[in-house]
Amino acid sequence: MKILVAFAVLLSILFAAIFAMVPAQDRPIRYKDKIPYAESRHLQLVREAESITADTLVLLGDSHIEFMPVHDWDKNNVNLGIQGDSTYAVLDRIKDYEKIFDANTVVIAVGINDLVMEYSAKETLASLLQLIERFPQSTSVYVSQLLPLSEAEGWSYINKISIKYNQMLTDEVRELPNVSVVPEPFTIRNGEFDLLEIDHQGDGIHLSGSGYALWLESIDNAIRGGLSAK
Repeated sequence: MKILVAFAVLLSILFAAIFAMVPAQDRPIRYKDKIPYAESRHLQLVREAESITADTLVLLGDSHIEFMPVHDWDKNNVNLGIQGDSTYAVLDRIKDYEKIFDANTVVIAVGINDLVMEYSAKETLASLLQLIERFPQSTSVYVSQLLPLSEAEGWSYINKISIKYNQMLTDEVRELPNVSVVPEPFTIRNGEFDLLEIDHQGDGIHLSGSGYALWLESIDNAIRGGLSAK
């Protein structure tokens, strides 16, 4: 009898943990106005993902990834970014990229849309960790910290949550042998967690050429340093 009770308690805890990581039905995984575009782009990306090999650098995430000027980057890559996606949306579509798990190196940058959609930092991180767990230990996963948004454009409340999230992310993946955090480079240069006018396209969110140059350098340094440098 005691064994049955203990088993029932264990099951209840397990189901509670699972449901805590799944967004409620009335909560979005991407912005409603982005759904038609996301569905169309996803079909395109499914085809592009078929070209992934072990040597392909896979870029996975939201608009920061999609708009990344990878043509200026001297790396064999496949860009699987979709604007407006949350961690939940990426987690939902990754199953359709069958060859993604063959890649030796993956860069993930996603999570800011979760916070804007009012998912907590804890919920966002739990979803991201589920995404990371999909990759085999043989894949080196580089996860970017959330980038700052422009305080001048009214994003200070998101920045405060992002700072907390970034610390949680860094602490959480420290013991994962195949995962390394890509530090956001703007705080070091600016002296504060903020996106300056020169680094965004006028909306306080999306990176300009200057912003991308700084971020790409940070990603490149992380990959060149390898997991041993974490």
